[in-house]
Amino acid sequence: MRMTRPLEQAVAAIVCTFQEYAGRCGDKYKICQSELKELLQKELPTWTPTEFRECDYNKFMSVLDTNKDCEVDFGEYPPCPQ
Repeated sequence: MRMTRPLEQAVAAIVCTFQEYAGRCGDKYKICQSELKELLQKELPTWTPTEFRECDYNKFMSVLDTNKDCEVDFGEYPPCPQ
């Protein structure tokens, strides 16, 4: 039996967490802004300052939402510079 590598475990945790929050507002493969806000607040509390304002979440969402459909899926990440 093969041991799961730490990176595999980390990716699985990210995917499972995404899936846990996705779909509450509609499409189960995408996260809307309220789902993203809840995910950040609950799953990354030390990374999300308590003084985050709604406009901060709006700005964060606008960076991730490259196709501007008000939802984020795994395909919407900024391309890596080459």
